[in-house]
Amino acid sequence: MVRMDGGRLAARGFQYQYLRTLEAMLTASDQERIHGCRIEGPTDTTSTAAVDVVDFDLVDREGDCLLAAQVKSASPGRQVSAPDAFTILAELVCKVEAERYELITAAVPDRNCRTLAKILDAPLTDTDQLKSQLAQMLQRAPSAATRLEALTGPDLERLARARVVCDARDVEGIRQDLHERLRKRRARHRVGLGSRSAGLITGHLLAEIMRRAADPHQAYWSIADFTDAALVEDDVLVRALGRQDWGCVFGPLAPVPDVSRPDLLADITEALAPSDPRDRSVNSCVLSGLSGIGKSSTAAAYVAAHADAYDLVLWAEAATEESLVGSFRRIWGHLNGQAHDTPAGASTPYLREQVHELLAALPGRWLLVFDDATPDGVDAWIPRLGRGDVLFTSIDSANWHSLPRVGLSPMDRAQAVDLLTRRLRLNADTAAFHREDLDALAETLEGWPLAIELACGYMRTCQIPVERLGTFRTLLLDRALADKRSKPSGYPRTLAATVELSLERLARNTADDSHFSLPVRELLGFLCNFAAQRIPVHLAMACAFIPPDLVPAGKEAVVVDEATVPVREMIRSLIQVSFVRYDEPLASRHSEIAGSDDTVSMNTVLQHLLRQHHAHGAQVERALSRSAFHTARWLGAALDFDDADRAWEIAPHAAALAGHIQDMQVKDNDTALLIGNLAGFEYIQGQMDQVTRLLHLELDWLQELADPNKLLIAQTRISLAQMYAHHSISDPVEQVVNLLSPLVEYVEHLPKEQDGENAAALLATQARILLHNLADSRPDNPHLQPVLDAFTRLSDQLPQTSAVSERLGAERIARLFGDGDLQGVEHAARDQLPPPHHTHARSFYAAEIQRHLIEALVYQRRWAEAEAEFEAFLPYTGPRSLYRSSVQDFVHNIGLACALAWIESADDHAAALLRRVLTECGIEHLDAALREHERARFTLLKAVDAAAHHDADAFIALTVELRDKSFDIDGINPTAPWERLMMALLERVTAMTSKQIHDHAHAAGEALFDEERILPEQRAYLRQIVEAAVADVHCALSGQAPLQAIGVIRDPRTVADGARPPRTPIVLMEPRHMLTAMAAVGAPAMEYQVHRISSAGFRRMIPEAPSVPFLPGWRLCQRGNRMELRDPEGTVWARALTSLPPRWNDAAAASKRVLVVYGFGFTLEEPPERRPAFASPQAFAEYFHTAATSGMLTAAFVEWDAVRPRKQTSRQQGRKRRKR
Repeated sequence: MVRMDGGRLAARGFQYQYLRTLEAMLTASDQERIHGCRIEGPTDTTSTAAVDVVDFDLVDREGDCLLAAQVKSASPGRQVSAPDAFTILAELVCKVEAERYELITAAVPDRNCRTLAKILDAPLTDTDQLKSQLAQMLQRAPSAATRLEALTGPDLERLARARVVCDARDVEGIRQDLHERLRKRRARHRVGLGSRSAGLITGHLLAEIMRRAADPHQAYWSIADFTDAALVEDDVLVRALGRQDWGCVFGPLAPVPDVSRPDLLADITEALAPSDPRDRSVNSCVLSGLSGIGKSSTAAAYVAAHADAYDLVLWAEAATEESLVGSFRRIWGHLNGQAHDTPAGASTPYLREQVHELLAALPGRWLLVFDDATPDGVDAWIPRLGRGDVLFTSIDSANWHSLPRVGLSPMDRAQAVDLLTRRLRLNADTAAFHREDLDALAETLEGWPLAIELACGYMRTCQIPVERLGTFRTLLLDRALADKRSKPSGYPRTLAATVELSLERLARNTADDSHFSLPVRELLGFLCNFAAQRIPVHLAMACAFIPPDLVPAGKEAVVVDEATVPVREMIRSLIQVSFVRYDEPLASRHSEIAGSDDTVSMNTVLQHLLRQHHAHGAQVERALSRSAFHTARWLGAALDFDDADRAWEIAPHAAALAGHIQDMQVKDNDTALLIGNLAGFEYIQGQMDQVTRLLHLELDWLQELADPNKLLIAQTRISLAQMYAHHSISDPVEQVVNLLSPLVEYVEHLPKEQDGENAAALLATQARILLHNLADSRPDNPHLQPVLDAFTRLSDQLPQTSAVSERLGAERIARLFGDGDLQGVEHAARDQLPPPHHTHARSFYAAEIQRHLIEALVYQRRWAEAEAEFEAFLPYTGPRSLYRSSVQDFVHNIGLACALAWIESADDHAAALLRRVLTECGIEHLDAALREHERARFTLLKAVDAAAHHDADAFIALTVELRDKSFDIDGINPTAPWERLMMALLERVTAMTSKQIHDHAHAAGEALFDEERILPEQRAYLRQIVEAAVADVHCALSGQAPLQAIGVIRDPRTVADGARPPRTPIVLMEPRHMLTAMAAVGAPAMEYQVHRISSAGFRRMIPEAPSVPFLPGWRLCQRGNRMELRDPEGTVWARALTSLPPRWNDAAAASKRVLVVYGFGFTLEEPPERRPAFASPQAFAEYFHTAATSGMLTAAFVEWDAVRPRKQTSRQQGRKRRKR
């Protein structure tokens, strides 16, 4: 047994004390209040006892002590008693003034010492209670009890801020913790630290503490200087050690990407964060995704970003057993410091055990990357213990059950464009100029890093300039992705080769079951025919495994039976190679079979490559035809059964499939039906040009077939005729007649076929209604009547089915409404619609009947009933509505009626319903299908709503948006009825809103110019200015320089149709004195005279919503060169000296009204040649707008009176003057 003499005991005590001092300084470096540490306590005290009790203290910038601490070392297992701990703390609080006190010891506290710690930790209520608790605990320790009795009240208050800190770590444990804390601190500042360098820095800091402890003049160590010493530069450490012992990478590290993906790195960092830093278990994370999506480069980016947190980084190739063995042999040699690998005779299990043992024994942190791993292949190679992390990259996204996984998605648009810009070597200006083409290419390549690298490599090696990017964009998918010469450095193969490799792995994974392998590959081929995102699993399965001739007649979508088809296992096989991933299920109202709404998503570039991989020819054509059959059935079922969500989910897949079908020119009844159903959905979205194109394509394909579906031809002809009749700008009669005439004979013979009578009745009715409406608008056209007569005869002969009755009923109600028979509309609609609260199937014709009923009620001003029926119409609206045309007509017509009602009578019920229509019908979802003049009408309705609800800001913004907009398809035509109606509506709304804005400003002025707030001397001055009423004036005519640039408001009196409004005589009146005040600092100024005359009836000028009232009884009088503005009581509001221009005088005499603009902003007191506002029309417009916006102008129309009023006297009438 080694004897510990006094010297060694003292050395051990100092070592422990200075290690704890170093720990305290590390902690203090994160706290702003602490400025420095005084090692061995204060140095400027007159009491040496104070120095003896403080081993270190922490002080702020002013030198006030924040923490005074005494450190006590102890041999392992030694206890500290409550009396001893209390005595030390009592000495501290009596001799040092500090915010906090600590006794830091390695001894184990006994039971009473733990009680002491709890007493001190508890919140202090009063010192007497603290003293009583301590006295009870110390009653068996006389010396400590005596010391307690000697404490004063302030001493006890300081004692309540003292703590006992017991820490059983040995010196080596404290050193390890210091190493780790220093490593993290340096990592935050992007400098590294390994195990040897950590010891070097720790030793340096401890030596500095010892040096300062020995010299009172050096005892103060500022936190700033301490931090600089801890963050010594890397190259200094490397020179001191002779080598770098942190962040060393061994193995074939993948290229580090130069485009950062910080979100992914943050996810990896979070996954590798240890739950317990003291735990010796290994942390793991899996990066999974498609080949070429950037897994290895992301792992390399993590290594580059966090290398300073690891002593050693090891990279192992894990694609095969052989590559794993080779990597571990090299790792063994590196860990052992050997220049060679393990002996050739060493077994694989022994090699794994040796490497795992060496890693577990490493003192510092390490990272092991398994690149291109599979769960089964790498499981035995994973180390389980050590201060390390393990990162896997894998294309298998399915089988890493127990490990945290980060799925790699494609680059976002900004990252993809950044990578394109770098690889094409474009400068900032060139990249900005071609930004649209770069965005389009990034979208085409879907942010797939390897695809971007190959495309850019192909362009560079083939010397394709960036100016031709738009031309080559689609060709790049076919040419670049398999081009070996375009392969970037560090990538082992092209994108096409990586897909081939994944297909080979898929074949190996499914090779155990020959009946399973082929269906999985077939399913993959069908998945590539749809849009990439959220492909319905059961739709793809039905396309792959259910031939159309096995599907029973009907309209329902076909799903597979998961009890007989291994749906989940097939999808899992595709997830194992990251070809697909599960996505959000379909939204549907009619989901009855569990799992039938599940979806998977793919990468569009992957789909393209896989489509290229599959052979062309009859097999592909059959696959496309079968896919068309099932997709048309899914989409048709959603439309027929009013499942809007399902229809909107299926439509993108139908569109993608239709595109492939058109590319391959696969023409049969099933593909034609798909195109027709897609046209029906495009009609719902308002894409009329696309609808017409698809219907023509469907009809052309059907007519080319040897055995076409004749019923489908008839339906397509009627749909095309409806498009020409309702949405064609030119005269549609010729097209409609040519389309419908051939159907007469077909409809005549159709009832003879099985189930043909009902179909014939519906076709005849649709054609009859269409032709009837066309004949009403063109009664003199000789080509319409024969065809109309033929279909009328047929429809009268055929049975009236429920579908026919519904269409005829809707048509009858529409005609009643067109004739103005509102009562007839109401009665007929209520007869056809189900009772309230009765659930019924929705349809386009039911929506039309409901719409006409509400319109009839609105035009009768029966608001409560209209609101109730509106509730029944709401289910037809929404972002995924299948009744867009009905909703658009509803908003248009009901909105217009409500707007007119509110304008004419300020009806709040009309305003309330208008608000509901605009906010609850989802008009923002109609915007994409609206034409410009329709969008302008909707904007006008929004402006009316804003005015009705006193939203001045919104109203002004909307009216500005309406400038130069036409409300008619033929352009702006002031004489057109709709245009005149809308402009009149806009003017009236403008006038009302202008009044509201005026009233708001006036209320603010009333509060500002409250007489009780004005001092007496100020009131006298104001009265003097007002009574003098001296002003300067300028006379002008509207439309003449310089006023033509502002479009001054014309006289509100109407003129005859087509008559040119006369020039308006205008007088600018500017008071000689300006009297302004502000409600608060920074608030806009208001002028007293402008406010006063506005209170009397003038209206403030609002540039965005100009409206000027006419004031009966007010007169502008002129006699000689003297002009006065008088109110009905004769009070003079302004007087000026001026000579009237002859033309102005003539205009005023003719109109008998004058527009008076009263206020400031034109410097009229200056001579005319020195007035900057009159330099040009543009200058005048700017001055006018500035003055009006500042609230300095108010205006009104007043009567013109060129005869001076009789002078008022106080002498009584009829009294003779006394002679002198």
